[in-house]
Amino acid sequence: MLTGLITELEAVNKILAVGGDTPVQTLEDSYIQAKLARQVLIRASRDIQQIGWWFNEEQSVQLIPDLGGFITLGLNVITCQIKGDYGGIIQRGKKIYNRRDRTYTFTQPLTADLVLALDWEELPESARAHITDRACRIYNADFVGNNDLVSELKTNEGDSYIAMKKEDVEARDPNLLRNQRVYNIAFRNRRPR
Repeated sequence: MLTGLITELEAVNKILAVGGDTPVQTLEDSYIQAKLARQVLIRASRDIQQIGWWFNEEQSVQLIPDLGGFITLGLNVITCQIKGDYGGIIQRGKKIYNRRDRTYTFTQPLTADLVLALDWEELPESARAHITDRACRIYNADFVGNNDLVSELKTNEGDSYIAMKKEDVEARDPNLLRNQRVYNIAFRNRRPR
């Protein structure tokens, strides 16, 4: 059955094909090269997702202290930027830390923008394709070393990056006419003639 999204198994098998290896039937296969391919895929996914894209960013999230006053982030939070703070309150590991007061305890909720690490099943197709292409290039560089494939793998990675970046731009809709700062500059700050 043909599906519209690359499955994680298909991605692993595409990576294995770079080395001329036989495809596996499940992700739990004990074949060592399949395990390495999956590790490379996970590493490539983490590297790409940490940048922050339309699909893994959450804006203006309320972070509420627990009964002890601590704010602990979820395991899938890659980065956390506290809104309006400018560096005094930061993420340290999975906790929020106040550098000014040198404390991990808070009495009020905070608002933050988060970048999340998503599981394969939550990724859009363009991200799956780019992550797979990046993993193929890394797998070749780390384990196969086929110099004849380097150019093709880099081209594939570049093409899939462009497709993902295009989707990111379209999803964010960076229309200058709808940007508040640009509107203020263009229309509100005009001098009368």
